[in-house]
Amino acid sequence: MHKHALIVDDELGICELISEVCELQNIQSSYLTDATLFTQALGEHPETSLIFLDLNMPNKDGIEVLRELTDIQFQGQLVLMSGFDDGVLSSAYELAIELGLCLMPSITKPFTLQEIRTILETLYSPLANSTTSILAEDICEHSYERVKKWLDNDQLVVHYQPQIHLQKLTLEGVECLVRLIDDDGILIYPNDFINTVETHGLNQVLLEKVVDRFCADYQQNPKCFADLSISINVSALDLDRLSFPDDLWGKIKTTNIQPQNIIVEITESRAIEQMRVGLDILARLRLKGFQLSIDDFGTGRAVLGNIRKLPYNELKIDRSFVDQLTSNPRTLSLTHDLIQMAHHLGLRIVAEGIEDIQTAEVLRQMHCEIGQGYLYAKPMPLAQLAHWIAQHHADKDKPN
Repeated sequence: MHKHALIVDDELGICELISEVCELQNIQSSYLTDATLFTQALGEHPETSLIFLDLNMPNKDGIEVLRELTDIQFQGQLVLMSGFDDGVLSSAYELAIELGLCLMPSITKPFTLQEIRTILETLYSPLANSTTSILAEDICEHSYERVKKWLDNDQLVVHYQPQIHLQKLTLEGVECLVRLIDDDGILIYPNDFINTVETHGLNQVLLEKVVDRFCADYQQNPKCFADLSISINVSALDLDRLSFPDDLWGKIKTTNIQPQNIIVEITESRAIEQMRVGLDILARLRLKGFQLSIDDFGTGRAVLGNIRKLPYNELKIDRSFVDQLTSNPRTLSLTHDLIQMAHHLGLRIVAEGIEDIQTAEVLRQMHCEIGQGYLYAKPMPLAQLAHWIAQHHADKDKPN
């Protein structure tokens, strides 16, 4: 990775300060205080791999620069900076993600020198360079042909992440999370193949493989799943397939598990384009006893208008909300309102991505029923899950 940073800020002192820190880290840098010269400056330094970008600048603001970076398909990392309202910084960060830009953590002014050093060390350390290169290469190689071959060869495994009742701290269920396995035995996570699956119409094959693998795991160790809910992710693309409820029922009935224990998670970020067909399928799933969950709630479109029409049992709050619960008052207020709304509609609430006790406590006080995340357990294969459950029950039975 080329070591060149470009600093764009209308305050000369800040430009010089960041530049000095770069120099101490043996990283070349350049800066400009007039954002209207941004394109010219980037053209003079095509090796730029990191940009520090202030949002609030005269003549041309940071949002306009974000659009330019998108137009030129900038492949480096971006650090947003602002002394303005935190909400503006958060909005700009979300916009940059939507535009497909790669971001490092944002900086709120005034900042410390250590914050700049941490960013530079994270990006330019030898380990970071190696990991970034490997990941970039792997992601590029996960083409349709490779993904289809892995699916055809059953090169996949299902990992299970426990879901905990936040009030009672009891184990309530698990979510099935698929990983593909490449030819070297390395696990490939959904972020690196799901777009390929949905773009090329492999979603039905993937879902069938996941359900088959779960059924096999259930047959191998039914006690592991006793009295638990089992959440299975389903693409909204499957809601265009009228045979889906019968297909799912046909596979589940080969086990002794009841459909009431199966939760079909439908990602909200993909709107149900054909509402009539979607209603048909969702209604038939409920008639067969399956439960329905809105996955990643808060990231999609038009769901508030459709939620009253669809027979859901559960709402799953997206981790982008959970991550900011203890740091962003707006997110805290919005999450509270979402939970209250869902309760009024008779929906159970699940929060994903819980990583610390403080966040879990906030959600508990909001009367969120179920939580999952690294605070409790990472996704794990069947054998490890059986051991985790045994240990969890043993810990619960210990006297206080």
